[in-house]
Amino acid sequence: MEVAQHSLVVLGVVLFVGLLVPELLARFHIPFATSLILVGAVLGPHGLDRIRVDDTLTLFAFLGATFQMLLAGIEAGALDLRPFERGNLYLFLGGGVLPALMGAGLALAVGLGWTGALLTASVFVSSSILLVFSFVEQSDMSGQPIGFRLKSATVLWELSSALLAFVLLKWVDPHPRFSLPILIGLVVSFVMFLRLFVPEIVRYVFSRFQISSRAKSERRVRFTLALLLVVLFLFTGLDVPPVVAAFLVGFALASAEETKVIHEKLHLLGYALFIPVFLFVVGLEVDLTILLEPDIRSVAVGAFVVTAIFSKFGGNYLATARFGFSARERAVFGLASTAKLTIPITTTYAALKAGIVPPAFLSGTVIVSIVTSVVVPIVLGVSAASSKEVSRV
Repeated sequence: MEVAQHSLVVLGVVLFVGLLVPELLARFHIPFATSLILVGAVLGPHGLDRIRVDDTLTLFAFLGATFQMLLAGIEAGALDLRPFERGNLYLFLGGGVLPALMGAGLALAVGLGWTGALLTASVFVSSSILLVFSFVEQSDMSGQPIGFRLKSATVLWELSSALLAFVLLKWVDPHPRFSLPILIGLVVSFVMFLRLFVPEIVRYVFSRFQISSRAKSERRVRFTLALLLVVLFLFTGLDVPPVVAAFLVGFALASAEETKVIHEKLHLLGYALFIPVFLFVVGLEVDLTILLEPDIRSVAVGAFVVTAIFSKFGGNYLATARFGFSARERAVFGLASTAKLTIPITTTYAALKAGIVPPAFLSGTVIVSIVTSVVVPIVLGVSAASSKEVSRV
């Protein structure tokens, strides 16, 4: 009997794996997120073919990605996200603009045209909030300046990547009702509305829960989730990616003091159930054998992968020189910033369906995501462990 035919059994297996395997692989300095992606790749259709994605896993994966971005948005409320603050500007130029220009130049050189160049720029700018935040937390950098800078820069890069991809896709495939300038204006206005009024709405609603402490907490969580779904629905009408919308909701909620009370409960719910499923499903979609099947497009794909990684690493290594970090810290910062996952793959897949790029482009994006989401965290984990051993000596 195929395990994959029974959604509840599969879900139970995924959650069990999500509990047990990361603890085992942590001994080899493999982070939580990377371990689940690896296990999904091994058990998935491109590995042992024991588990396949079905509607239930797809739904839980969607909720996992949404939860992760909601939590990242809430946490980002405490970060310095001013794009024109001098430090953020250096990082945006070195880790965002420089890789984008190199990616666009490479795309034009191989004949992808301006639309392909813009999409390549979007992919090269991106850094995975999920993977970077996970690494910062597990490497004990969250309370240090390097961790604070890395998380702030990652949020700015990821949002810039999503916005650039959104503009490109709506340029090629216009919204049925709104022109592109009006659509951008509506999205920006909606974000400003959320930031200004959602905290007041939350504060008012929470003040009405005059009941026991436990019931009050449960109602606050339910209200927050209901608000998230409503805003996601509204953003969907504007064709904004749900993961971006979830981040914006979290960022809007971050300024409300009352939200901090339920942040721990949302974090527990997300990481105990939805986020492990999301990471596992990402692994199910990964085809590691693509690295072993070169074809006539291998040179272009290889150039894409190498340029995406080294432009991000090099740009950030140079940009972090002004912060007084050591050479090792700058290398860790640059390497961590190369991590890519959800948004590049999602936008590239949409661009492929819209006829903007050829299938080889998606292959290149997948390979970059495989390398940066699996190999890079392992290297960083080993580096962090060796650094602690040296410091003890």
